[in-house]
Amino acid sequence: MLVAGLLCSVAALAAEGASATVSVYTDDNRVTVVSPTARGGAKLGPVDVSATGGADVISAASVDIQTAASPRGFTEARGHLSAEARWAPVSGAAVTPGYGMSMEPDFMTHLFSLGAQADVLDRAVTVALGYSFGWSRVTRVRDSDFAAFRRTHQLEVSGSYVLSPVAVLDASYGLTVVNGFQANAYRFVRLYAPGEALHGTAVAERTPEWRVRHSGTLRLRGRPAPTCSRPRSTRSTPTPGA
Repeated sequence: MLVAGLLCSVAALAAEGASATVSVYTDDNRVTVVSPTARGGAKLGPVDVSATGGADVISAASVDIQTAASPRGFTEARGHLSAEARWAPVSGAAVTPGYGMSMEPDFMTHLFSLGAQADVLDRAVTVALGYSFGWSRVTRVRDSDFAAFRRTHQLEVSGSYVLSPVAVLDASYGLTVVNGFQANAYRFVRLYAPGEALHGTAVAERTPEWRVRHSGTLRLRGRPAPTCSRPRSTRSTPTPGA
């Protein structure tokens, strides 16, 4: 049901072109993954729209799983969907809104993004700005009483400067702010009473609710300057005495 819904959503946007693939992974440890994927694109007036949807259907019954908490193995379906539009109102500038969604039995995420870029200074400099907001819902399989939420903000600023015909300088800065549940929903700390061999209770893992990450890059790209050599003459050399 999930796979069909995602593939149909992509097909609805594939007015001009579409492609679909199915990949299968299997090994001798009784793990099988089937991954159907569909891609499509359309041009709606001045806007280019593209979308991708797919799923991973996992079946695992390996020896490691059978000897652990899942003696019968498990089967799980995970789906993802993304769509992006590109609008170029003038030459050298573009706006790109986007949306993405991923779904698992115990995790769902919605991601909204908006980006813009423009060429300035006679196209010697390209500047770009992007922002995305993610909203996630965390649950536990077979535990309907548990639900937690997470919010993610990401901001990125980048620029490229053409130093010469053979060199480009790139710089970027990224900021990520995460707020909410960031622990492992299935990880617990067991508490033992003095002298007891079995734990009496367990408490869920706790992590900070706020995390802030910074990143930056500075890169110089270049290629060897082209070398030009005088072409050889194609005229034949006269034979002496001819």
